[in-house]
Amino acid sequence: MESKPILFYDLAGRVNKCYSNNTWKIRLVLNYKAVPYEVVHTEYPDIKDLLISKGVKPNVIDEYTWFPFTLPAVTLPNGSTVQNSRAIVDELERLFPSPSMRLDNGYTERAIRLAHDLDGAWGR
Repeated sequence: MESKPILFYDLAGRVNKCYSNNTWKIRLVLNYKAVPYEVVHTEYPDIKDLLISKGVKPNVIDEYTWFPFTLPAVTLPNGSTVQNSRAIVDELERLFPSPSMRLDNGYTERAIRLAHDLDGAWGR
């Protein structure tokens, strides 16, 4: 039985070329892991309705997360849809462990803390 490709929701540019740094992160992981995927270009005003229609729960709003529904998002072969870069990468690592992203090396959490500290230092 052939597995369905992942649906990768990306922001639509002028000619449907990727330009968002946030969605690029997931595109790079999918390509690195050689996971089959299809791109679904989405306009900003449609993000919320699209993700709600896929059963996605809104992000918890805090000092680092300002919007309840954001891209990147993916629909996995089992039909579940995930938003938020880290949640997506964690799920891709679980489903497709090879090659590993090596997220358990301690550097990822250190980089996240540093980014939050820098962001806070800039007055957000």
